Amino acid sequence: MGLALGAIAGLVAAVVAARSRLIDGMLAPVAAAMNAIPIIVLAPLFNAMFSTTSSVPRRAVVAVVVFFPVFVNTARGLREVAPVHRELMRSLAVGPWRFARTVSLPGALPFFFTGLRLASSLAVIAAVVAEYFGGRQNGLGSRITSAAANSAYPRA
Repeated sequence: MGLALGAIAGLVAAVVAARSRLIDGMLAPVAAAMNAIPIIVLAPLFNAMFSTTSSVPRRAVVAVVVFFPVFVNTARGLREVAPVHRELMRSLAVGPWRFARTVSLPGALPFFFTGLRLASSLAVIAAVVAEYFGGRQNGLGSRITSAAANSAYPRA
């Protein structure tokens, strides 16, 4: 759930940032700052904000971690439109939405999937770390903690 939410938020933010330089200038530093916050800080913070018996903190941590790679890669893909394609669409008097639908978005798909591939491994790590630092005790992080506490290192 957190992977899906973070990917959708990153995609929407990248589309908005690619359309406006002003919004890109405001959004890119915020995204970089969110990426610089360690998971070890986010997990207890979200556990304190939301109920520790809820799965919301774990999903929020994963969504925050997933947002940055999807945002950065998709925004890069949306900006890298070949000048030949841009000139062709301009000569055909294509509007901005049709240009995005026919040229920009299909051209950005490989970048989006690269960001999603990177984010999926980060999502698993973030979920395990979020469980390790509290929250619901029915996931992989809590099982690793209990196995390590019982000196069952191969199982951990």
